[in-house]
Amino acid sequence: MMSATDSIKAAGRSRLEELNEALNEVFLAVLRVDMKENTVRVLHNKNARDVPESRVEWPEYLERYTTVFSEKERRGLLSRLSGEALMNQLRAGRLNFTLDTSYKSDYETNWLTISVNIRPGVGGENAHAYIFVRRTNEEHLLRSIIDLFVYSTCDYFIYLNARTNSYVMFSGNTNGTPLPPATCDDYETAIVDYAERYVVPEDREMTVREMRLGRVLEQLEHRGVHSFTVGVMEKGRGYTRKRLEYRYYDRDSQMILLARTDVTDVYFENLERTERLREAQLQAETDPLTGVLNYGGLHERVTRALEKNHQNSALLFIDLDDFKLVNDTMGHHTGDELLRRVTDVLRSQLWERDICGRVGGDEFVVFLPELHGREQAIYCAERLCESIAGIGRRGEFNISCSIGVAYAPEDGTDYASLSRCADARAYAAKARGKNCYHAG
Repeated sequence: MMSATDSIKAAGRSRLEELNEALNEVFLAVLRVDMKENTVRVLHNKNARDVPESRVEWPEYLERYTTVFSEKERRGLLSRLSGEALMNQLRAGRLNFTLDTSYKSDYETNWLTISVNIRPGVGGENAHAYIFVRRTNEEHLLRSIIDLFVYSTCDYFIYLNARTNSYVMFSGNTNGTPLPPATCDDYETAIVDYAERYVVPEDREMTVREMRLGRVLEQLEHRGVHSFTVGVMEKGRGYTRKRLEYRYYDRDSQMILLARTDVTDVYFENLERTERLREAQLQAETDPLTGVLNYGGLHERVTRALEKNHQNSALLFIDLDDFKLVNDTMGHHTGDELLRRVTDVLRSQLWERDICGRVGGDEFVVFLPELHGREQAIYCAERLCESIAGIGRRGEFNISCSIGVAYAPEDGTDYASLSRCADARAYAAKARGKNCYHAG
């Protein structure tokens, strides 16, 4: 039978074996370096090339186990982990530090993390350091992915504590873009200072408003994400466009992640695309001969104006008198020139807010969106009749016009009804002898 002492020893061995198995899951090696004697005791070694608790010279151990590294990595480890280097760390009060290094095995790169914890001992005696070595391939891969796909696309990445109004910047771009302080205990003040220094004037008020913690928390509660774009001046680049995005890291603790990315290229591409679309739309809405709106463009603009406010507005339908005679006797080229001159007269006699378009061969429409009274529309019709007739008095053309005036809302509240009414009144003016207007 096993004695009680033997049972205790067996149980102790069992616990040590279990502890060793657990250490194998985490560490390649656990070492205790006596810095004064410059020796090392191997507390654990996964490769089992050393007997646990064995003591060897620390320089000898380092030389043996750093041969797998490249010459550069090897020199770096020897300089950082020698007994003298560890004593210098102790004297400087740096009792904890970590090294990341790598070596190749069968064409595969393996990453190691070496953590050092220095114990000063009592009165400087018995000073020693615990060194923990673990393989961190997966962790390094994750960090590499973060560096490649997060940090490389962000100007900065911030961990923001909304409860304490403080933050820490984990990463800052080194390409010259202006960055906020790396750490800050007063986020609310920092954003105002940053906006004043770098944000373009037209975006400053909006930027401060959108970055306020109250606004951020409100948007995160309702949308789950809060983002906006802002213009920032960068040295060497000039105007740039930045996108700021806030997301919860820990909602209960109000811990927030803030990333700022550069979207300048996309911003200017969208501006260029918008400008091309605007130009295409304008071209589609414009009469190519005269440069004023065509029927479609005029219809849309007048409709929008009426929807916005159909009170106290007027539509003038202008029909040139005897225009066919000009075409028949002087040719279409001369007729086209006459239409352009009529357009110039309309532009010179109208306000910027007024809408003008050509809706037929010799027919024009003018819409007056804001009238103080009917007499304003009548005065405009009188002025247009006189000015168009003035073209003919210069001797090149014999031309005049007949104008019909319709009022909103009395004569209609949409383009079609106002146009029909004004067209009918222009026909009535023509029947009266031309070169006049009929305002109902």
